[in-house]
Amino acid sequence: MIADGAIADGAARSSDAGPTAVEGGADAVVPAPDSGPAQLDAGCSSRAEECNGADDDCDGMIDDGFECRAGETAPCAVCGFSGSRQCVGCALEPTCRGVAVSLRYEGNDGALGHTCAGSVACDSDWCACGAAECYVQYGPYVALPAGRYHVAILLGVSGTGDLLLDAFDSTTGAALYSSAITAGLGAFTYEYDVSVPDGCHAIEFRVYTHTTACVRLYDTTVRRTGD
Repeated sequence: MIADGAIADGAARSSDAGPTAVEGGADAVVPAPDSGPAQLDAGCSSRAEECNGADDDCDGMIDDGFECRAGETAPCAVCGFSGSRQCVGCALEPTCRGVAVSLRYEGNDGALGHTCAGSVACDSDWCACGAAECYVQYGPYVALPAGRYHVAILLGVSGTGDLLLDAFDSTTGAALYSSAITAGLGAFTYEYDVSVPDGCHAIEFRVYTHTTACVRLYDTTVRRTGD
């Protein structure tokens, strides 16, 4: 017989008794202690969003909170001509790239000026006869983005004559290109490449004649070929 409050030798103490039995028998599952908030799904992190092409903060969006995502582009313009900006490191680069310029000026459409006297009617073109030491064309004072350009001027001359062709920055007064040629009888296209170093300056594509032969101006085309 064991007295009240006494523990018999060999009897298990309450602290050594092991798990407490629960209702349901020996096979019942004992709930685990509360471990706090449930863990995030595998592959999902509680860290802040990074620029890495992944959904780091698990909100269903990739690289959100940044200016842009890798591979994206945004429209832009330089001197009124359209281009695009690339997304690099989740930010749009400052340079507007791929700016396309393709212009065509008819000889008598008003965009080009002429200082030669003795102009005569010749359909949609512009012609002058008997004038010398004057501009067959000047202008059009077009504001171009900086870059490389290809210029083609279609002319006609009624005889042999000396001409001076140049590209001129009328904003700074700098000659960007200049060439003296001797033109033969008939129509011809004079082409040249020129670099425009400063953007949005007023650029001219001029033709100066030293001859009294009739000169016919058909058209001038300007195309941007690179940055």
